[in-house]
Amino acid sequence: MGQHIGDRSVHRTGSGQLSCLVPQQFPPVKVLKGMIGAHKGGSFVRKALVTFQFVISIFLITSTIVLYLQVRHVERPAHRL
Repeated sequence: MGQHIGDRSVHRTGSGQLSCLVPQQFPPVKVLKGMIGAHKGGSFVRKALVTFQFVISIFLITSTIVLYLQVRHVERPAHRL
């Protein structure tokens, strides 16, 4: 039992150190200024993915509205003449 508790604390400490060290190697100022990651091919892929995500979100929003209206129509009592 004591061995497992020690393993967990070493694992937690190790994972905490890794998540602390990785951001230190990442230069956010250079990325924000566009000095890193400015590849011509990458911008096309990024724009295509953003466009695809936008189209999918519009589709999902529209589908949700249509389904809501259909369910509301089915649940409404029929008009009697």
